Amino acid sequence: MIASTVAVERHNSFPEFRSWPFLFGGHWQTICAYFLPFPRIQKDYESFLIPLEDGDRLACRYYPGSERRTIIFFHGLGGSADSNYIQVCGGVAVANGQSVVLVNHRGAGEGHPHARGIYHSGSMADVCAVIRHVREKSPQTRITAVGFSLSANLLLNLAGLYDRDLPDDLIAVNPPIDLHLTARCLRHPRNFIYDQMFVRELKASMRRRVDAGLLRRMPELPRFCRLVDFDERVTAPMAGFRSRDEYYTRCSSIHYASRIRVPGLVLTTEDDPFIPVEPFRRARFSSAVDLHITKTGGHVGYLSRSGSGWKPSRWLELVFKQLTRL
Repeated sequence: MIASTVAVERHNSFPEFRSWPFLFGGHWQTICAYFLPFPRIQKDYESFLIPLEDGDRLACRYYPGSERRTIIFFHGLGGSADSNYIQVCGGVAVANGQSVVLVNHRGAGEGHPHARGIYHSGSMADVCAVIRHVREKSPQTRITAVGFSLSANLLLNLAGLYDRDLPDDLIAVNPPIDLHLTARCLRHPRNFIYDQMFVRELKASMRRRVDAGLLRRMPELPRFCRLVDFDERVTAPMAGFRSRDEYYTRCSSIHYASRIRVPGLVLTTEDDPFIPVEPFRRARFSSAVDLHITKTGGHVGYLSRSGSGWKPSRWLELVFKQLTRL
């Protein structure tokens, strides 16, 4: 289980990350991890929908395996169950015989016809609904929740603020624990490509829901829209916040890190292009959480060499092989 693995990590047995020789720096790691072809999970899965209190539903995929443990994967902003990092890490868990659930947040992937609402870093009730569903179906299973990027921050918020419907342990990969600072970094010219990739995916998600008749029209956005504009005009009001600033303040997990009681592992890098490492060094994580910072790896990149040829996200594969061992 994670708790014992985390304890072992503190004794320096955690796999060392070594970057692919030609991918020095966070930008190369991030961009290549996004665009390179990745292996897909080949095992058949069962599709199901999880109803939410407001009438929306989450589209999920279930890969049956061991009844002793279920690993639930949550993608980041603009992603889906088909995102590269989800397929790579989920594939490791499936290959190791775990039961695996891949979650599409509201409007993501095959879930776009089933949600009017929006996914954000305060969507804790959505995560709870998934965990309750898994526990009802498999009462004896041990649940590990794995979040990437915005979902990683979401899981830390959940573990710091809630005392029920929690996973038994969690893994948070590159969480933006200070949303204000991440937003400022995304506005920097060097991060323009990431900012616009997020905006493009978010606009596409809204457009699919308009086409499906779930929304009457596209939201009014500036002609040159940045992520901060989208959060101010769409995310915050749809999520029930008065403003973007209120959303960022209330949903930055750095404020709740000391309250976390769920055994967990937080992974991040010193060269993530838009999630600075400084907040992690000043955050007061509880003793239940182990923080591991690599020197390089970018934003959910961690591309390293394995034998001959490419092996995308090989380091994350090693990590998940260690962490998913029963």
